Amino acid sequence: MKHWYWILDVAVVLSFAVVGVLDHGWELKWLGIGRIATPFLIALAIGTIAIKAWQKPISLVNGAILGVITLGGGMLL
Repeated sequence: MKHWYWILDVAVVLSFAVVGVLDHGWELKWLGIGRIATPFLIALAIGTIAIKAWQKPISLVNGAILGVITLGGGMLL
């Protein structure tokens, strides 16, 4: 199993959280980034488990599905 893919997924979610914090004009603090990123990280974990993404971590289809689950689930949370 290649663990660096999950690190990359988390890094992408955190970078989008930083962009969101800056875009809304909030002060760039770890608490604010964590507050924005937490629902998306939870959705990423749920999506990873739901589609068993660890079986094919490089699959483009898995990546697209996981992206949709992460975005939709994070927005709902």
